[in-house]
Amino acid sequence: MNAIWKAFLDNSNQIDFDLGKFKLEEVNTIIPLSNYVVIKISGTDAQKFIQGQTTNDVTALLEGSWQLTCCCNQKGRVIAVIWLVKYQQDYLGIIESSTAPLLVSELKKFAVFSKVSIELDQTIFVFGAVGEILSQLAESALLQIIYTEKPKQGFLLYTAEHLTKLSHNLSIAPALFWQFLNINQNIPEVFKLTQEQFTPHQLNLPALNAVNFKKGCYRGQEIIARMHYLGKLKQELYKVKIHSNNPIFIGSVIMDASEKVLGQCVNVISLGQNQYLALAVLTKTELDDMIQLKEDALLEVLK
Repeated sequence: MNAIWKAFLDNSNQIDFDLGKFKLEEVNTIIPLSNYVVIKISGTDAQKFIQGQTTNDVTALLEGSWQLTCCCNQKGRVIAVIWLVKYQQDYLGIIESSTAPLLVSELKKFAVFSKVSIELDQTIFVFGAVGEILSQLAESALLQIIYTEKPKQGFLLYTAEHLTKLSHNLSIAPALFWQFLNINQNIPEVFKLTQEQFTPHQLNLPALNAVNFKKGCYRGQEIIARMHYLGKLKQELYKVKIHSNNPIFIGSVIMDASEKVLGQCVNVISLGQNQYLALAVLTKTELDDMIQLKEDALLEVLK
């Protein structure tokens, strides 16, 4: 762990959340996200380059504004989900850290003939926040992103200098709580285990305004557009609760009692007592509210 992260965490008060009991609307806390990193794309061709690599319309970004987007391979499979911010002529992308090696490698392949620099910015630290604290701490942060209002949830970006302005008496929640929040908000994430496995439609990213179907070409665009205009989506993203005596992980394959594959876990956290909350890509046909899985597990589709 980065020494700056460690120093901050050692001087903070961490809250233990019982994920099954608290009221989400009453939560007011920040979450240090050491499992997120910032990729910086800079240079005179930065906007044109990113426009050809991601699914959203980068030209719509103004200074300090943000958008949810993703980078896909040629087959239209998601390499990384990206929260993209324009900052002082550069573009900063917040990504889950395990997706960074492949994402950076893929972007650099296409950057050879562009005047761009692509690097992980080790000087920026990512925090999640939920509740009014998100607005209260905005002035002390480098950048703020608010992406849901009920509850108010988003990111705060800090440099080491900005971190010194944070009170050491702040109560912070563990990173696991961020996963819980995103699952509740139906916000998918991609990890190393699930890179290049899902299309944006399977992850419900068009409904989150992460795909612009009017922009020009980008990697995977033909396949993604064909699915949008001509295809029939066979699988969708569902919020589910799984009751299982065996552990459930990110990327776990979900099979019914007859061992027919129903889909795959995208995000998942343990609620304790053999219960798991997850976002899962599942086949749409004949999907009941309660489904018996193999090995006496039970899947509950949540509304």
